[in-house]
Amino acid sequence: MKKLLLLILLLFPFIILAQDAAEPFKNADLIIVESELKSVEALKQVALLMQERGYIIQRYDPELLSLVANKTSAEPSNALFRIQVYIKETPGTRLQFSGDYRFGSKDGDVFGVIQYYTGVFHKLNNVIFLEMEKLAKAVPGSRMYYSKL
Repeated sequence: MKKLLLLILLLFPFIILAQDAAEPFKNADLIIVESELKSVEALKQVALLMQERGYIIQRYDPELLSLVANKTSAEPSNALFRIQVYIKETPGTRLQFSGDYRFGSKDGDVFGVIQYYTGVFHKLNNVIFLEMEKLAKAVPGSRMYYSKL
């Protein structure tokens, strides 16, 4: 009995961390929107929205219910943002936004996953995360939440 209790206590923090949250948390790298739209219509709306905001659609696949879009920013050093949207069909439509970035520096290219951070040293990453969040919020949805891949 003591071993079972110890095992539960050791796993408890991981169970809590695996849950979704209504607010962004440190290192969140996935934004999920539950929508009333049909899957293909939701994907089409996201693609049009991204094009309106200056993204170039690299891949659009209505059969796989996914798209990948890039956007280049002048600061810092021609940063390239890549946002991926995958739709999971559940009783409703569930859009999952994630992404990565690349920019040049004096030490070479810097690569990273778009994540939410809470410190001042991660300003660029938060700017990119907030851009991804704005895209997600523009999709008609009944619920938006954050998670970790």
